[in-house]
Amino acid sequence: MLKYVFLISIFLSLSAAGSAKKMIRPVEYVASIADLIVTGKIISVENGTYQFKIAETIKGKSVGLITVQQFSEWECDVRYAKAAKGQQLFLFLKKINGKYEIVNGSTGELPVIDGKVTLMYESPDHIFKHSYPYQVNIEEFKAGIKGFIRVFSMSEYDKEANRFYFLQRARENELQKFIASSSFSKWMYEKVQRNYTIIKS
Repeated sequence: MLKYVFLISIFLSLSAAGSAKKMIRPVEYVASIADLIVTGKIISVENGTYQFKIAETIKGKSVGLITVQQFSEWECDVRYAKAAKGQQLFLFLKKINGKYEIVNGSTGELPVIDGKVTLMYESPDHIFKHSYPYQVNIEEFKAGIKGFIRVFSMSEYDKEANRFYFLQRARENELQKFIASSSFSKWMYEKVQRNYTIIKS
């Protein structure tokens, strides 16, 4: 419980920060552009990187142990706690110049605490009045991300509308199964439907 209070306090401090603001990317964007999405834990930390032992791969391919470049912290994007051995994480990664880098800083490096993932910048529901941050059971979150990247892929950027398109890759019956699979999956679908143009393949 204290760990969640600490996470919430970080969120509030970030929200109240000065003029410098992080370009926050939502989970559907981060999941779509990531080359590798994995769960696991830190086994050692050194020189701005950490060795990460993969427990499960959600997207992409990799060996069981990878080196992850820590993101540069600044006023509006700080890590929830100093990187340390044993921390369990859900990571969205890009491979750049042979190194794995975290997508969009703290939004691509999610702590797994007491079996839950905390989405610091996401609202759990746009209809009901739930409070920040949105917390999701890790199994539900993994299944939702897997299903989302199977059903949707992010397409080109529309400069005039200032938005991305999402391509619906799955048939309608597969889409409906994804939506019905969990409250998180339904939330993901409604969020994409509300904020993007969806093109059917």
